Amino acid sequence: ASPHAMNDVSCNDCHDVHHGPDLIVSPGNTAEMCFQCHQEEAAQFNMPSRHPVREGKIYCTDCHDPHGTTSYLMFRKETLKATCAQCHMEKSGPFVYEHADNT
Repeated sequence: ASPHAMNDVSCNDCHDVHHGPDLIVSPGNTAEMCFQCHQEEAAQFNMPSRHPVREGKIYCTDCHDPHGTTSYLMFRKETLKATCAQCHMEKSGPFVYEHADNT
């Protein structure tokens, strides 16, 4: 089960059952829907240096998979490095001193 399911978050918390499984409750504003529960993360997106989530230029679901993962941070890729490299390939190395992958 996903971390959402393990925390009693059901499909209906994010999806409108009357309009099909792909329609989220707040279309076009996924971040605000996610931030209802993820308040600590929401505060981080008020910082000057951050991903442009509130502006709608990137979505929580671009990096995190709310459905089919049991990973703690629900990355779409196997590791943090692989997830970030989807958009930040120029920062993926190789480096002289590599740090371990975070999962």
